[in-house]
Amino acid sequence: MYVGSDRLCVDAVAGKRELGLFPEPMATSPYAAELEEPDVTEAADEGFWARVRTALASQKAVLLEEGYVCNAARFRPRDW
Repeated sequence: MYVGSDRLCVDAVAGKRELGLFPEPMATSPYAAELEEPDVTEAADEGFWARVRTALASQKAVLLEEGYVCNAARFRPRDW
């Protein structure tokens, strides 16, 4: 089990030890993503689509992932 806190929980840790558990401090969350490259998030404006077309012309493939922004989505058909 992993329990996280932004504070030292000396009393809580001691109480868990009394119950026979073995709490251990961790420097980072085991759920923290360790990505080699940060996610790129930007608006899909005309400049973005121009860069996509350029990348497609010079590379074998491009991965494009759509995501929500603040629970909002927008779809606008493109005329390529």
